Amino acid sequence: MCPQALVDTTDHEIYVNLTCCYNEEYDRVKGSVGTQLVGERAKIILDEVQALSLFTRAQCLQHIGEHFQPVMTGMQNCSYNTVADAVLRDYIFVHLDNNHDKFNLLIFMLQKLFSLIDQTSVLDNPDSLQNQEVLLPGHLITIYLKEKLQDWLLRLQRLLQEETDGEKKKFELSSLADVKKTIEKNAPKQMSLAIENMLKTGRLVTQSGLDLQQVFIYAAFIRSTNN
Repeated sequence: MCPQALVDTTDHEIYVNLTCCYNEEYDRVKGSVGTQLVGERAKIILDEVQALSLFTRAQCLQHIGEHFQPVMTGMQNCSYNTVADAVLRDYIFVHLDNNHDKFNLLIFMLQKLFSLIDQTSVLDNPDSLQNQEVLLPGHLITIYLKEKLQDWLLRLQRLLQEETDGEKKKFELSSLADVKKTIEKNAPKQMSLAIENMLKTGRLVTQSGLDLQQVFIYAAFIRSTNN
């Protein structure tokens, strides 16, 4: 579904791309990925998309937007196509700006996965330095603060919505005093306390996980930062 949502293409073109590679002269040829196993797996993927009655890019975008709209913050009133574009732009290969580049990278990653299953390649060594990510103190604090700030703003949005929707309460959104009273119910101090707690204990209190492998073993890391 994702390849078809990225670019206007057909099942045949996707199948050919998955089962072929390019030589030095940029000619499409059969390679290590063009085995019977890969062909069968590629057909299974395409058949699953067809079983959902998704045959065009517009239908794929509609399907993605419909299923992701409930979890996309601030896009509840947007069209399904707009939501789908946001998902593909902000969550799929975010380091690439062009959908065709994203499509080609996705095809390449699927080929590598098929190659691993077909035992024509081996697993990466997780202990290799090229697979290690350097997490600097500033980066960790920044992404943690970003999440806490987002949580605080969402809570404030809900409180303001409750105040404006209330029938018995007299609340004016244009009134600075009324807005301040609402903000006091959701004190910004919570964000600084969360950062302070992280610096003291080395523990991250996060619902999303921040794409980190662990949230409990930053004590040594934090101690070196404090020193």
